[in-house]
Amino acid sequence: MQKAKTLTIAVTGVCAIILFAVLITSMSKLFKELPFKPTLADLGNPGCEIDPLDNNARPIVTISRSTEFLYPKWNETVLRFNYSEEVDFVCPGSVLLNSSQEILQGKCYNGTTFIINDQHINWSALKCAYNRSLIGTIRATKNKCNSNAGKELEIGFELTDGRFLRTILICFDPETQLAFWTYIKQIASINKRFRAYSTPPLWSSGQNIYNISDDINSLYTNANQRRTINQLLDLQANSTKYIKKQKESNHFLSRGHMAARADFFYPIQQNATYFMPNAAPQWQSLNKFNWNQTEVDVRNYASNHGVDLQVWTGVHGVTTLMNNNTQLPTKLYLYVNASTKALPVPEIFYKVVYNPDTGKGVALIGVNNPYNSTFIPICEDVSSKITWLRWNKDDQMKGFCYACTISSFRNVVEAVPSVDDKGLLLQLLV
Repeated sequence: MQKAKTLTIAVTGVCAIILFAVLITSMSKLFKELPFKPTLADLGNPGCEIDPLDNNARPIVTISRSTEFLYPKWNETVLRFNYSEEVDFVCPGSVLLNSSQEILQGKCYNGTTFIINDQHINWSALKCAYNRSLIGTIRATKNKCNSNAGKELEIGFELTDGRFLRTILICFDPETQLAFWTYIKQIASINKRFRAYSTPPLWSSGQNIYNISDDINSLYTNANQRRTINQLLDLQANSTKYIKKQKESNHFLSRGHMAARADFFYPIQQNATYFMPNAAPQWQSLNKFNWNQTEVDVRNYASNHGVDLQVWTGVHGVTTLMNNNTQLPTKLYLYVNASTKALPVPEIFYKVVYNPDTGKGVALIGVNNPYNSTFIPICEDVSSKITWLRWNKDDQMKGFCYACTISSFRNVVEAVPSVDDKGLLLQLLV
């Protein structure tokens, strides 16, 4: 019996020695891969934790070689990284201060410290020499959309290593020169976004997007839109019957964001919303009130429920007003040149909001005509069931609104991408 016990102890000891040797070998391999020699205490450290918005000159942080933006987890304000996790510090279109590089690679060490070029660098020392007018890039992909009727565009940031950090995907209609829709992911942490908004950047048309010669931005000026609309309606050029003076009324056409500035987390993403293909002629009465509330409600739903939502925002149809001479409904456009008409004033704006985790969603529709008091919904209004909406849907001066199931809406607006519609996106108990 004594010999058996001795043998057991010996075997146990040998196993322990073997396990210890395996551990040492694994640690040695880990050490060789690192640019410094960690201590045993390092191996148990909690990793890194940084506030990505503690200064608006901070670089964007991505997982090494990734094309995805990183965001804090739901209800948090910090980014967390595991010990030795590889990350990239990126200043799109700029360089990091005290460096000539757009991208610096590093590894998480501890707390707010990273290993960059074999040196311990604190997050507080990492800043970009940003050009404040930077809004990124808009470019065409090689893809088609909406059954080949549209061309796919993307807005984002081209990096010197060939990566593209996308913020907005667009299905653009070459015929109308407006987007069929834009697509974004509405993140759960959106209400922790950067909010110290500065003066917005100037709107940009991008390059090789439009096939009409005019500066798209100038077509939206109060004087130009009044002249164009009045020409279509056979009114005097300076008549303010429909297009009011901007400082006196909300009855004029604004550059209505599809993907809103506040839908994005980082300052550079917010600036990137100022490309003209991300806008459509929207009556300011809708833009300022009920459509703004719609945008707020969608962000709040994502934030309150801790879900990342898929959101398509688009336009459909053409708004009409009565011609002064013929008394017939006349379609409105911001670009008219002989027989060529483009940039129609949409009949409706819509948001298709979808939770890919549950298959639940809803189509939210805004009527884009403050002079139309007798509109007919294009699909059955189910807004009474959507209790998380805070709009004043029946207020004409704030823009009539309603809601439909995604399936019933797609029966009319076929440009909307197909999703597996499993029911309405309802309020959950949180």
